Amino acid sequence: MALKFRGKLLTLLLVIALAPLILSSVLHGLSMRQLGRQLAAETRTYLERSALEHLQSMVDNYNLLLQRDRTFLTAALNFQVREVERRLAAKEPSMPALQASVSVADFDAGRGPSDLAPSERHLHFGRNGELTPMPVSFSVQSYHVAPGGSSSADGLARLGDMPEVYNFFRRLRPDLFQWQYTSLQSGLHTSYPGHGGIPADFDPRTRPWYRQAREADAPVRLMLGDATTHRLMLVLAAPVHNPDGSFAGVTGIDIASDRPLSDWRLPEAWAQAADTMVLSFHPDAALDKKLEIMLHGREDTRRYLWRQAEPKNYLVSADREKMAALCDDLANGQGGVRKLSYRGEQAYWAYATAAPGEPVALVVVPYELVTAQAEKAGSYVLQQVVQGLRVAGILLLVVIAWVVVTAVLRARAVTRPVAGLAAAAGKLAEGDFNARVEIRTGDEFEELGEAFNRVGPQLQERQQMKQSLLVAREIQQLLLPDKIPDFPGLQIAAGISYCDEIGGDYYDFIHSDENSLGVVVGDVVGHGVGAALLMASVSGALRSSVASGNDNLEALFDRLNHYLSEDVGDTRFMTLFYARFDLARQSLCWISAGHGPVYYYRADCRSIEELSVVGVPLGIMNDADYPESCREALRPGDVLAIGTDGIWEARNAAGEQFGEDRFLELLRDNVSAPAEEIYRVIIGAVHDFLGKKAQEDDITLVIVKAT
Repeated sequence: MALKFRGKLLTLLLVIALAPLILSSVLHGLSMRQLGRQLAAETRTYLERSALEHLQSMVDNYNLLLQRDRTFLTAALNFQVREVERRLAAKEPSMPALQASVSVADFDAGRGPSDLAPSERHLHFGRNGELTPMPVSFSVQSYHVAPGGSSSADGLARLGDMPEVYNFFRRLRPDLFQWQYTSLQSGLHTSYPGHGGIPADFDPRTRPWYRQAREADAPVRLMLGDATTHRLMLVLAAPVHNPDGSFAGVTGIDIASDRPLSDWRLPEAWAQAADTMVLSFHPDAALDKKLEIMLHGREDTRRYLWRQAEPKNYLVSADREKMAALCDDLANGQGGVRKLSYRGEQAYWAYATAAPGEPVALVVVPYELVTAQAEKAGSYVLQQVVQGLRVAGILLLVVIAWVVVTAVLRARAVTRPVAGLAAAAGKLAEGDFNARVEIRTGDEFEELGEAFNRVGPQLQERQQMKQSLLVAREIQQLLLPDKIPDFPGLQIAAGISYCDEIGGDYYDFIHSDENSLGVVVGDVVGHGVGAALLMASVSGALRSSVASGNDNLEALFDRLNHYLSEDVGDTRFMTLFYARFDLARQSLCWISAGHGPVYYYRADCRSIEELSVVGVPLGIMNDADYPESCREALRPGDVLAIGTDGIWEARNAAGEQFGEDRFLELLRDNVSAPAEEIYRVIIGAVHDFLGKKAQEDDITLVIVKAT
């Protein structure tokens, strides 16, 4: 059973009242959820960007520091080489052998110099496995003779004052150097600062840094465990030579491999879970064995503490492609930040550049640490959404009760006026424009009734106007030429495209005699009925004047101008172009009342010129002059193109004008075609240019081609 109007109205009122509230509650919940997701996403994006920027900044700063340290250490090593060779080349030792040198055995027996004290910069693994300060002396160097070697008092005397050399650069950067030493081919090994702890069977000549520097006869870099502290060191070593150029030994510098990373500081939220490590990069090894972990770091309140990794412990990732890309960066001497899997979880890997043989610094920050704050923000918003939905539910129940009571009361007051409007609307739909409704409610229904009563007369008036415009369009079409004239030696094509039902553009062909043809193109300012009537009166005046034998163009334009200026007034004016082709005189004469441009293509020189436009539009100035211009008749292949501004001022959806340049290009490209084809190409191009955009002005074009 269908609902009565009252029931439908009640339902409608309920829907109108409740739907917005329900929809608002739902949208509020959805928007808050979306806000939570968006907030979490934006926060996540911000945190990711900040993390990347921070990590990249760490990498960049490290690279700068590493470059600075590399340059400084190279200079220090070269200085050591030069000073050792200078002392070996001296005729006499610079000082007594034991003045600034103490044997390792004396250090181990407690017979060291008075300044011997534990140094925070020289750490070694104690009995409990922890790094502890090691006693050293900065006033002397320690010396050791390898088993089977020569004590070489002369060699020790020559190197006796080397602590001054070592200390020269150490004073500039005391935090950088671990050990500085020189080992001679005789087996003598001196080391600064002075210290004990060197094994009795230690032979420097068997150490990789000694052998590689001797074999390469050039400075080398490599990572090795220190014989004294058993810590991983970055070793820089270079050969030294006797005055005759023969190999004399090796001098070197040890830097703790964790030293370059000691200044790295991670945000507090990352410090406990982030991994910082020192790697040895093996570019020629398999992917799973390219990155060997040498040191692992952890942060406490004082400094980064480092533990040496187990031997042959390699860093790998499940993201093999990204891992390969990271290794390619290292092979090419580049650092960066990449997102890779680490121990089954996504993480950011920040890695620095390193020269061959140098350690690679790496920081791994779990991705979940970076995005933790974003997840908290999303959870908070979700809690607020649930609370908001509870409050909205209570309000919804209260509103439902109120709406039901109000809807029942208002339904009756609405039924009667609506029924009356429905009956009157039915009559109006059947064509009864006199249908009326009487509503006296004193509210919007009464206003609606009054508005309805005004609709009938307005519809009737619009219907009559539509019929009038259709009749006017038919009359205007009758005023235009019904066919193109057949005139000897000329091909003619013409047409108009109106933007409204009727318009103000106009063209005509007028014969004054069998040897003369007049071509007229005009454009009345504006559109609609007024423009069409003015166009019709001008057309009639032109035809009547020529038919009566008054074919003097200047006089004809003067009469038209006086008529438009005095009788029509200054609100309407038009441009007009009249060209007369005269076979007897073999001439082309024309007058233009502000109508242009008119283009004339000359086939003999393949050029396009613009005919002169001297007069102003008709109807602007009562005393304006309209001089006639003449030239020889068109020669075969010549083309005359007369159009209205609806062509070049046509605008597409992007606001771009069709323009005269595009028109001239089309004309020049098609002058060899018949007049009808030239017309079709240009008008087609204009409509293609407009696309789906409505035409805003009348478009008229006349093409005359000499054959």
